[in-house]
Amino acid sequence: MLDKAPKWPLEAVKLGRSVTMLPAPLDTILGEKAAINVYKSAAEVQVYVACGNIVAPM
Repeated sequence: MLDKAPKWPLEAVKLGRSVTMLPAPLDTILGEKAAINVYKSAAEVQVYVACGNIVAPM
């Protein structure tokens, strides 16, 4: 089960995009059970607008 608390908070979406540099190598991130959740806003974190698992390409 995934931990709901973010390990690495992401930058807010602005003009339809967000870029965040994580303080971990990609191999570390791919080696964990990880997902991305995008919320409607900081005030409405209970409302997901997008989500996805982070997995290595096959």
